[in-house]
Amino acid sequence: MEEPILQTIKTYYPSLSQGQKKVASYLIEHKEEGAIITASQLGRNVGVSETTVIRLANVLGFRGYSHMQEAIRSNWLQSSQSSTMSGQVKEEDRFYQVAEQEKKVFAHMMDQLNPEEIREAAEVMMKADRVFIGGFGGSYAAGYWFYYALRQLRDRVSLFSAEGLLPEEMVDIDELSAVVIFSFPRYRKEGKELSDAARKAGASIVAFADKPLSPVGREADVTITTEERMETDYHSIAGAVSVSEMVIQTAADKYSEQVKARQQKIELMYAERGMFLE
Repeated sequence: MEEPILQTIKTYYPSLSQGQKKVASYLIEHKEEGAIITASQLGRNVGVSETTVIRLANVLGFRGYSHMQEAIRSNWLQSSQSSTMSGQVKEEDRFYQVAEQEKKVFAHMMDQLNPEEIREAAEVMMKADRVFIGGFGGSYAAGYWFYYALRQLRDRVSLFSAEGLLPEEMVDIDELSAVVIFSFPRYRKEGKELSDAARKAGASIVAFADKPLSPVGREADVTITTEERMETDYHSIAGAVSVSEMVIQTAADKYSEQVKARQQKIELMYAERGMFLE
């Protein structure tokens, strides 16, 4: 389950003013800071008035800013962050720069990981009548990996094309379906179109995104993030594949008998067709 304060923000986000949206996004991306600073300090950091901050608290259903901050503390205040990565790399050494960025992605991912969300995503995808997976542009590779892995566990799994959405594919989405969307910067509009269609059809939506308030993240029933609070523009597909692999393994463990029966059938077909060299 998502943190209550995050769910509240996602619920009200579309109706917020532009200034209130800035404050809400700042609170999501600076959890520990939002738990301790004053309303006036928060307003200065975001570039809005203190009144806008207080109005946001009221819109979200709190008696005032201090009441909202109490909720933030109870939900978001965490233990000390992962220790700072040691060692510096030379600016011209791109190989080490990429490696260091990947380390940071994984450090942030482990720091923000919510096991309950992983379990919930696995449940949604294994209980659904059909699963539709979408990842567009640069997010397609992660979506394809997940599609291939999930088909080892269950039937009736579909993958949308990397280039866009076809009505003939979308028409089968209904209230018994689960729609899984991979959406990372730069966000392709097809991801939002798919989440809108899924919501209209009454389907469950699981998002793999860089942050909870991304265009698709704030629309999903379950949002699993990989780069929340990252301070650079670097985006990694490795984090997305890693967390999706956690979902796959969780599903395989929970539904082991069902998965075992399917994998035996698959292995038999592999053998009959001589698909592998070893």
